Amino acid sequence: MVYRIERHEPNVLQLFNDERLIDQDVEQQDDTLADIERWGTGVAWAEDYTSIARWDAEPIADDWQVLIGAAYRYVSWQFEGVSAWDEIGPDGWCSRHVEMGPDGRYTAAAESSAVTNARDAGGTKAVSGYELVYGVVPEVAYGPEAEPHLTPINARAFHDQWIAARNALAPEGRPTP
Repeated sequence: MVYRIERHEPNVLQLFNDERLIDQDVEQQDDTLADIERWGTGVAWAEDYTSIARWDAEPIADDWQVLIGAAYRYVSWQFEGVSAWDEIGPDGWCSRHVEMGPDGRYTAAAESSAVTNARDAGGTKAVSGYELVYGVVPEVAYGPEAEPHLTPINARAFHDQWIAARNALAPEGRPTP
């Protein structure tokens, strides 16, 4: 699946998914690459629950004409009776992680950016509090040796597990972040 944003005249931005036009927007006063990344990422996610890790400009520069989305990969795997689902970035690092124990209860639904935000806001005590509720994100990148153990899944399958796990682990009375 390839996402692409093209800039057309006059100031028209088109979002494609595998050569199929899925959205069109009007550029606002030479939007920067950062502006377009926010717009494109939101639209791509809404289309099929695929998250975009980054947008690469072609040609490389902020004066771009085409952006190509580097999407996260979604996988499942098992170990010692535990089922796991991961969202993996192009760099091999896990951004979101879900675990279900052998008893069918969720034990983790952790997000690396939330851990970083907790650390920045409250230090190690805040990180410990987050991990106590939502579990731990794998702290090593997935390399080639892990590939035989990972089963590719679609973005919607991961999203469904993520929402179910977050709802199961969220403290009573708190909305699922």
